[in-house]
Amino acid sequence: MGAMVSVTTSGLRFRRCQLLVAQRLDAGNLAIFYSKGRNNAEGDLFYTQVKYLRRAKNGPKGLVIPTQEKNLHIKLDENRLRKLESCRIISTP
Repeated sequence: MGAMVSVTTSGLRFRRCQLLVAQRLDAGNLAIFYSKGRNNAEGDLFYTQVKYLRRAKNGPKGLVIPTQEKNLHIKLDENRLRKLESCRIISTP
């Protein structure tokens, strides 16, 4: 189903700067909104640190296999998506 969202922790060590629940929910809503499972309005979010992602051997470009992942069930929240859309930065060429 496959949309990925990357969240940076501003250069801080991950152990000291755990992602807040609100940040996970924002990232999860974006991932589900842009995934193929968008019509279900809910889905499972697997998250892990980048160092625990491995490229799949002989797989298509962009396919990764996570290890030490955690699971969070997300239901699309229209209010959260509207808030994220209002924060969007649009660049002009």
